[in-house]
Amino acid sequence: MNYIIGLKSGDTLDRIICDSYRALHLIHRQLVRAEVSGDGLAHHKLAIMAIVEHAGSLSPSEIARRLSLTKPQLTQFINQLVDQGAVTRVPDDTDRRRHRIVLTEIGRMMLGEYMVALRQRLSSKLGDLAAEVTDKLAQALKDIIDITSKLK
Repeated sequence: MNYIIGLKSGDTLDRIICDSYRALHLIHRQLVRAEVSGDGLAHHKLAIMAIVEHAGSLSPSEIARRLSLTKPQLTQFINQLVDQGAVTRVPDDTDRRRHRIVLTEIGRMMLGEYMVALRQRLSSKLGDLAAEVTDKLAQALKDIIDITSKLK
């Protein structure tokens, strides 16, 4: 069996390791990186804003769980988003000691600008592909999310 930098060539785990890094790089470079002037938003902050927008509001713990972030990492991103006026902390209706994260109108505008730029970028990149291929990509991305969400 061939060994490449400590990896067994052909081994499923090694392929997952190598393909994961390659897929992450290509997904970021080819699909989700969009130029929005002066936005100052890292992909983690965009992900936080998108899931909060979709949910309406979420507890920090739930956001951390959904994005596989540690609480200190999430706190740093939330603080930055609060400073940018993109999100706010509101008291939880059921437990006043806790709070929920809500997207502000500024946050909606920031996310909207990014989504328009991203949509334009994807449209131009995917426009030449057959509908079956883009459907396959959409399903593959959903499958990746579903499978990796089950990991502990």
